[in-house]
Amino acid sequence: MTALNYIKKKSSVKTSKPRFLYLLLVLSLWVVVYPALYLYEESSLVNIILGRVVVSLVPLALLYAFDNFKSKKFLKIFFVVFSLLFIWTTSFFKNSLLDLSYSLFLISLYSYIIIFLLKYILSSDEITADTIYGSICVYLLIGILWAIIYILINYNFPNSFHMPLSQNKVFDPVYFSFVTLTTLGYGDIIPISNYARALSFLEAIIGTLYPAIIIARIIGVYISSKNKNSINA
Repeated sequence: MTALNYIKKKSSVKTSKPRFLYLLLVLSLWVVVYPALYLYEESSLVNIILGRVVVSLVPLALLYAFDNFKSKKFLKIFFVVFSLLFIWTTSFFKNSLLDLSYSLFLISLYSYIIIFLLKYILSSDEITADTIYGSICVYLLIGILWAIIYILINYNFPNSFHMPLSQNKVFDPVYFSFVTLTTLGYGDIIPISNYARALSFLEAIIGTLYPAIIIARIIGVYISSKNKNSINA
């Protein structure tokens, strides 16, 4: 009877759709495509449109990821509408106030998404592929969030970052952010201002602690689940 109950228990487990897989793919695409489309002084209209299309996939992927959370329905609609509105409005209407509003909106939004995903991951009683996808999404979102903050710092405090004179591209916030997050080390772009330095070492601390905490959590949940299964067997 014990083996039969164990089989019934296994068969009763529902297989959920990979909510965060598409978000992971879109974020990875965004990180890879960004340097090729945005970082030249004179970006063509085609590059701008392609870049905005890729960025527009992020809110759609988040909408799919949060599909099972019915209580967030209004928030999802609000997020998608305003995200798409900001994305395409800032593409064709150059205004400093509009760009600032868009950046602050993204910072608030990505901060909320990171906190929401962390609560979901840390409160999960079992480790699934979707949990792993969500963990990687948080890591990528942290890098993108800090990149947006670096853009604001560089815009409001010019010369906050030192770049080689031979570099023919504009400041690359995504590259700098992920180099800092992964503690890879600086070789070309260096933070100079106090704000840039403070944010850089804060991101480096997060980049070091986050993987350690998540790995410890995954191992802890796995061992706990394994012990429960051995007891029930």
